[in-house]
Amino acid sequence: LRPYLVKHPDALPEFQAAVREKRLTLTGGFTIPDLNLCSGELLVRNLQDGKRWYRETFGTEVTIGCMDDAFGMCGQLPQVLAKSGYSFLLPGRRPNFPAELDGNIAFLWRGPDGSTVTVTPPNAFVSQVGYEINLPVTQMDSERLYETLLEVRNSSFSGDMFVQYFTETHPLSEEMFWQIDAVNRTGGKRNVTFGSILDYCRSLETAGLPEISGEFNPIFTGCYTTRIQVKQKMRRGENLLFAAEMLGTGTNCSVRLDDAWTNLELASFHDSLCGCHHDNVYEEMSGLMDRAADKAEKEMHKAEKTLGSFTVFNPDSTGGLSIAETPCDEKSLPEGVRLQKDGD
Repeated sequence: LRPYLVKHPDALPEFQAAVREKRLTLTGGFTIPDLNLCSGELLVRNLQDGKRWYRETFGTEVTIGCMDDAFGMCGQLPQVLAKSGYSFLLPGRRPNFPAELDGNIAFLWRGPDGSTVTVTPPNAFVSQVGYEINLPVTQMDSERLYETLLEVRNSSFSGDMFVQYFTETHPLSEEMFWQIDAVNRTGGKRNVTFGSILDYCRSLETAGLPEISGEFNPIFTGCYTTRIQVKQKMRRGENLLFAAEMLGTGTNCSVRLDDAWTNLELASFHDSLCGCHHDNVYEEMSGLMDRAADKAEKEMHKAEKTLGSFTVFNPDSTGGLSIAETPCDEKSLPEGVRLQKDGD
């Protein structure tokens, strides 16, 4: 949404009106990262920055996290979401979901610290694609749309359903509206209509939902072996930003790194960071990460100019003595304190 509004700023009032009138529900953070490959810092910033931008742009608090299609969902995600102000989650891939549970129903996901979020996978899908993966299907897109809408209409699922619309070929078409109207005129158990995912989440009775702990972490598939430079540049950028922050703190020098972190947030998008993309995307992602690294190095150079005698004490060292690291000679250290050397 943010990149779209950067390109089409005149559309902002229309989107703000849709949110205000509850015709549009905002979900997620800044982007949907690859949780196998980004750091915890990047994940937290992603969630916080997304909430902040929604608040500043639309005056609303987002409570639904979105990891739809994310690769690998770490076990700490529930507590990170909860501490970031999210109560619900649209989940990503769940390859090791417990076989004894229905993967199409909501569940509580508990983190290591006891925090929980309510996870709301789609109960069903409406598809406007005339094929199924690995199966030869000779249907028109419109036939497939009607068929899947009819399945929702006649579903034996109890209560309201959260149904996700799927297409890879075109945006939502006007055909959807008359197809829904046609399906609702047939004999069936429920009406198919547009609604709010937030209303659905809030209506769930969490007391009766199954509870799960642990992680949903898929194996490293083929896409993880491609574009290795993307992973290397991401880690390099994160490490440089961590170092710049530490150096800025130690020298009491204000370093400005928000834009650099934003570049890494954009580059952490799951389909780009895993490496399954073509050369143009690779060049764009590399540019984002290179700019983040360059910014970190510039801020480090700025902090280094203020660097005089710099000492770091480790209070957790063994033997009750602090280990100090300093660029000064050993005579400047208090007597009896061990010196941690790097070479000479």
